[in-house]
Amino acid sequence: MANFKKGIALALVATTALTFAPVSTLGLNTAVVAQAAGITVPVSEAAANGITLTITDADPTPASNAITLNDIKFASAKTVDVISSDTSVVADQKGITLASADSFTITAVGKAGSADLSVKADGTTEVYKIHVSVREASVAAVAPDPASVRVGGKFVAAPLVTSAFDAAGSKVTAIASSDKTIYDPSKNTAPDFSTATFEKAGSVTLTFTYAPSKTVGGSTAATATVSKTYTVLPAAATLTVEGQDASKVTANTVVKIVELTKENPSYQINAALTNAEANKKITYAESVAKPGFTLDTKTGLVTASAEAFKTAGTTYDVVVNSDDASATNPVNVQFVAVSETKKLTSLKVTADGQEKEAKATLDKTNYTNAAIDGTASFDKVVLSTDDKQTLDLAIVATPDKAVVTSDDKSVVEVNGTTLTAKKAGKANVTVKVASDANYFGNATVTIPVEVISGKANNAIVANSVTLTKTVKTAKDYATATVDKTVLSYRFVKYDAATKTYVADNPTDVTLDAKTGELKYITENAGSALVEVTGKVPAGAADPKPAYVTVSYSNKKEASKLAVATKSVNVEAGKTAAIAATGTALTFVSSDESVATVAADGTVTGVKAGVAVVTVTDAGDENTEGGSVDVPVYVTAKAAVVVAKPAKVTGLKVANVKGAKVKVSFKKSAKATGYLVSYKVGKKTVKKNTTKTALNLSVKKGATVKVTVKAFNKNASGAKQYSAAVSKTFKTDKK
Repeated sequence: MANFKKGIALALVATTALTFAPVSTLGLNTAVVAQAAGITVPVSEAAANGITLTITDADPTPASNAITLNDIKFASAKTVDVISSDTSVVADQKGITLASADSFTITAVGKAGSADLSVKADGTTEVYKIHVSVREASVAAVAPDPASVRVGGKFVAAPLVTSAFDAAGSKVTAIASSDKTIYDPSKNTAPDFSTATFEKAGSVTLTFTYAPSKTVGGSTAATATVSKTYTVLPAAATLTVEGQDASKVTANTVVKIVELTKENPSYQINAALTNAEANKKITYAESVAKPGFTLDTKTGLVTASAEAFKTAGTTYDVVVNSDDASATNPVNVQFVAVSETKKLTSLKVTADGQEKEAKATLDKTNYTNAAIDGTASFDKVVLSTDDKQTLDLAIVATPDKAVVTSDDKSVVEVNGTTLTAKKAGKANVTVKVASDANYFGNATVTIPVEVISGKANNAIVANSVTLTKTVKTAKDYATATVDKTVLSYRFVKYDAATKTYVADNPTDVTLDAKTGELKYITENAGSALVEVTGKVPAGAADPKPAYVTVSYSNKKEASKLAVATKSVNVEAGKTAAIAATGTALTFVSSDESVATVAADGTVTGVKAGVAVVTVTDAGDENTEGGSVDVPVYVTAKAAVVVAKPAKVTGLKVANVKGAKVKVSFKKSAKATGYLVSYKVGKKTVKKNTTKTALNLSVKKGATVKVTVKAFNKNASGAKQYSAAVSKTFKTDKK
């Protein structure tokens, strides 16, 4: 080793804290310890501690924890043996052939500890102290993100890794869910937790437990947990363009054609994106750029300039899509530059219970002045030379220039908007509004008319039918207005697809096709529809079909109880009536000390207070019963006030003879009697009388004071008096 020319330089590969110190020198000159970060440590400092290697969970592979002895100079190739005193700490390396300037690597095995490393060459040995430290393993738990946070989404295949602590890394060993209806960890059928899916939209919190997959240097990290709340979206976002779900139409389909005119050259595309992931948006793009059209790719606003209108019918397509991966089915909105606003003819005709409308439409194949005529046709109309000779047409036309014609005036004559039957036969009546300088296209309504000699005003009059547990049959619910019309009956149902009535076969009721008799044969509830048609003798018109709804139920009908009186106000001692109708009524008072009630609903007030009269309908075998409460408010009997009588007037006192005098006065209103009192000296005499004149016996030559008061009785029977009227008189002495 004395042939080493300069010394030994040590470089640490992918680790930290390296020092180097030879136990004995081999004639080395100064040497340098080089760390991965490029820091140099003088050999004098390394000599105190030796070489230290550190293994961590971030750098666990023992082979990478190595030092390189380089800048070694040999006069010729040498064979070197590197012998460790503890191969569980540092590995041996024997028979290394080194040429001049070659280097070799010292390798830590993975166990913490110290070992003497002997480097032997040419019979000479140098010993270096090697220290290996192992930092304790740890787990840094981080909640994983699934492949998709949507219904049907799931986590990627295991291992779910958060730390590169070994070849496999830390792994999820358990998952707990706050809502198993959204995410159920028990449905993971493999240990990698990649089979369970998000099952419905909503919010769920998942808690992940992490553990290391192996130890490092005899140290195993503790488990760690982390929780995260996931907002689970529906399986796919929904892109709606002009009212249509883009996912339900073929890609690149034109979902709407928008006509742009000089008067209205702009249009905002109506689009919405729902249930999309965060920061996802609607995208707008030109299919092909066209002169005169501009598109705001953020808002979907399309504007046509004058350039676009130079060629009528120029089209411009906008592709509407989404950058949400779950809703990427592009659809188109097509814009057409129309040279001018079109005015198109239209026509609506109403007659004989029918209404038909015809409108001209713009020819969108070229968007020029061409238009497609609009047509419509009535069902056959029957007129008669007998009872239905005329028919008036109600016409609304744009422009208001409708023309009505008949192709056979000998059968049907036209007078303005009135059709007149002339003779039996057939004719077509045409109502037409034609194009002119301001309107494009023609609108035509055709009315096929048949004129008969018999009755035309034939109709079937029918009533709905209700069958119950007691009324199980019905017939004679339909009649024809024309004699000898033969009616036929059948069950039908309406077919919305064909807009016609088709045969039906209900199982709860039967129907006689000739008589129309209905029979309720089960206890089920439901309804059926009967079509009634009619045939008449030759020469008359068959009536239009009538449709009868048949309802059936085994349940009782609702109560027929009806109480018109909502409340009763009555004075004590007086009566009032409760107006009610039903099947079998009874009336009961809640407090007969306040009010009583008779069987016919007559209420009698007893004393002031409140009572409730319950009106009950017992019902019967077909009708449910019921009851209604009617509050009764009784007020006290009004007090009788008897006014006092008026005071008497016209009081006169006159001598009759000697000691007798005559007292008279006028009758007092409301008086039932009079109190006449007179005083002679100290003596007072009182007399009650009903008369207005009476004689009194007094002393001769005495002065007499006569007082008169009228009286009656008040409501309690006590006397009450009027004001007194008095007169003084001196009797004769003889």
